[in-house]
Amino acid sequence: MKAVLLWGNLLFSGFMAISISMFFAEGAIAENYTDKRFVAAEFLWMIPLWVVEAILVVIYFYKKKAESVSYPVILLINLALWVSIFLSAWVCLRWAV
Repeated sequence: MKAVLLWGNLLFSGFMAISISMFFAEGAIAENYTDKRFVAAEFLWMIPLWVVEAILVVIYFYKKKAESVSYPVILLINLALWVSIFLSAWVCLRWAV
């Protein structure tokens, strides 16, 4: 069950990180007045920032053995993946300005 929580959250948060970064990079809704695909390409940096966090989570679970980690710790680490998406969006927004 713990592995399902870990890998399921990694896959779903990764999908959401890619979706959100592509949405912002393409200019969001009705903001792309040019013929270019990526109006704000700096938002694509959200993907590597999330990947770094995901790699750190996987390394943590391989070192600790997922069976020995408690459920509250798993939930907090999964929450950290979601927080990293929003922090990377904030960082990219600062770069865009």
